[in-house]
Amino acid sequence: MTPNRSRLNMTNTNITMNLVRTLRSIAVIGVLLLTASLGGCTTGKTSDKQLQFVSADQAMEMVGTRKKALGLGGKATGVFVDARSEVDFKAGHIPGAISMPYERLDDEHTMLKAYDPVIVYGKEYNDPRALGMSKRLIELKYGNIHTLTGGINEWKDAGNELESEGAGG
Repeated sequence: MTPNRSRLNMTNTNITMNLVRTLRSIAVIGVLLLTASLGGCTTGKTSDKQLQFVSADQAMEMVGTRKKALGLGGKATGVFVDARSEVDFKAGHIPGAISMPYERLDDEHTMLKAYDPVIVYGKEYNDPRALGMSKRLIELKYGNIHTLTGGINEWKDAGNELESEGAGG
């Protein structure tokens, strides 16, 4: 073999080896991304089909109806749970709502056992925090979990008031 042809073969071999390494890297990244995306779902047990959505009027009636039946025993009353950040909650929330940012759910969810129903809300329609929280509560075996369709934006659009916490509150 001539020196030029030998160099050409070595170059082709190097290119082939680099291509194989690149393809392996792409395959590994693809597997990692697929694993991460599947692992990002809570457990895969709860689907959107299991979520129960309610309007602002329906949610208000549900919470109000339970308050009237308080003397009959059972759980205390229904409650609104704000899945947004603490800052958003302080800026304005549904009166009487509990602030429980999604990130704190696993540590604080037991306080919700005293309430029935639990109405979860976020900022807007299909808010990922609210949907995720509702699914997680279902997985934790809470019954009577509802998600406020349209979140706090729908609440305001329906003409309902908000509470806020000022600098002193």
